[in-house]
Amino acid sequence: MGHFYPAVRAFRDFLTDEYEPVARPEPGSISASMGSTAYELAIRLQIMCLPWADEIHRFGLEAVEPIDAEMDELAGRLGHIDELALQQELAVVPRLWAADRQPVDHYLDPGNYPAKFQTYQ
Repeated sequence: MGHFYPAVRAFRDFLTDEYEPVARPEPGSISASMGSTAYELAIRLQIMCLPWADEIHRFGLEAVEPIDAEMDELAGRLGHIDELALQQELAVVPRLWAADRQPVDHYLDPGNYPAKFQTYQ
């Protein structure tokens, strides 16, 4: 086993003396020179569409906005200031819990999703 040590030492010396001084301080392509550009390109290649990452994020936020508003409205009709207050009560008041999980499980099964949500199956 002693014959492995010179190779391990040589590898350690290479990592310490040559590789580490020129390595990036953080992992990932985004920390490299032009890393943001490379990241944006990788997104475009992976999802095969034109929007940039910040546009995709904005699309997501815009899609969730009306859902959040509807949830806040529903919470208000139930006597809560917003959806978060309703969720907090639902989490701690057993009388508000479903007595039977079957209806809940039905909606958790992707096969039961409305057709407009089944585009990726």
